[in-house]
Amino acid sequence: MKNALKFSTFAILLTLFINGCGSSSQTETTPAITSCDTNASAILNAAALSVMRNSIETSTKIITDMNATLTKIDAMNERVLQTMELSAATAAKLANDFNMSAEGATLFEVNNSIPGFAIKVPLSKNYILASSPNRFFPDSQTLKTLFNDPSSLTNALNRALNAADKKSNLYMTILQVETNGTITNLTNGLFISKSLL
Repeated sequence: MKNALKFSTFAILLTLFINGCGSSSQTETTPAITSCDTNASAILNAAALSVMRNSIETSTKIITDMNATLTKIDAMNERVLQTMELSAATAAKLANDFNMSAEGATLFEVNNSIPGFAIKVPLSKNYILASSPNRFFPDSQTLKTLFNDPSSLTNALNRALNAADKKSNLYMTILQVETNGTITNLTNGLFISKSLL
């Protein structure tokens, strides 16, 4: 009987102990899970917000860079267009029959005895006689000689004629050197047949 009572008391205490531990464990676990869920949600929200901010910053930087690049491309296209228009105007001018500007006509005339130009009045500026087998006067094929009086013009003409390829036609033009250093074209290409060289 004593043993049965001891066993019953032991069983009751054991049951209370197990229930107590289980109850305590359940009470401690539930808040921990709830607390963990809340923290996980906050961390996920913060991470999502950070990703969105980074995405917006990256997109903004890309758009800003693209706009800057487009602005540069527009400026480059404008310069290319201006260059093409200037080249076309120059080519059209050079392709015309020979003519001389109004200022050039007061200073120079075409010389028939020596192919080239002659001076009509005393010159007050420096000039360049340019000669080339190409009517568009590319730098690589153009001979340029500075002159400012009849004697230096004769020397420039002789130099151009002596350097000319006798198998090709020759073109000559006069460029005026302005006081600020810029160049003004006074004529387009004067055609000189290879038979005259």
